[in-house]
Amino acid sequence: MDITAAGRARMGAVRMGWTLGTAACALLAAGRPSEAGAQESRGDAPPRTVSVGGESFVRAAPELAKIRLGVVTEARTARAASEENARKMNAVVASLRAADIPEARIQTVQLTIEPAYDYQQPEGRQVLRGFAARNVVEAEVRELQRLGDILDAAITAGGNAVEGVRFELEDPGAAQSRALEGALADARRKAEALAKAAGVKLGEVQQIAASSGGGPIPYPMLQSGVAEMAARADVAPSVSPGELTVTSNVQVTYLIE
Repeated sequence: MDITAAGRARMGAVRMGWTLGTAACALLAAGRPSEAGAQESRGDAPPRTVSVGGESFVRAAPELAKIRLGVVTEARTARAASEENARKMNAVVASLRAADIPEARIQTVQLTIEPAYDYQQPEGRQVLRGFAARNVVEAEVRELQRLGDILDAAITAGGNAVEGVRFELEDPGAAQSRALEGALADARRKAEALAKAAGVKLGEVQQIAASSGGGPIPYPMLQSGVAEMAARADVAPSVSPGELTVTSNVQVTYLIE
């Protein structure tokens, strides 16, 4: 009995020692932060940056013009309005071809036939008076010095709806690239001035956002009634191409040290 009791006592002591050792290890592990946790607690500070905007514009003389002109006719029937419109429009296109504008640079952009109504007062009733046909073409003109004469010839041929002219560049991408370069240089100058004032060093570009505008400029011109008066005049319409302005804006974010 004594031997058995002594054995049990020794086994209990072993169990207690193992338990205490395990608890001590657990306490040590809990008291020491893990390497991953330490890294998370330290963390990397967000980069310091400065954001600036830049702007630049490029002026250039137009190199071509796109004119929209057409014929509007009315008749009692849709067929009669269409036939009269086709006859006059053929003459207008012939005048453009006679001005050395290639057929590939003449494009139909609108062709409609619709009822035309009169409104009776005081009832406000719609009364059908016939049909209106409208045909509009867009022509590209490269010889800008002849633009007024070309319009005059088209009006004389029967064009009574000169909707406008738009001046463009042959290669607008080149002007946009120059404007973007200027906008980036403008942003760089501003960022350097800010960095110098703040006593920091300007680093690499972190982000760039850009937008461009300008280019073709619509030039409102003659509508049907005015076009008819111009056809009776002795002087060709005066058209001034002026200049085109291409603008670019950028938003640049730089790292600072």
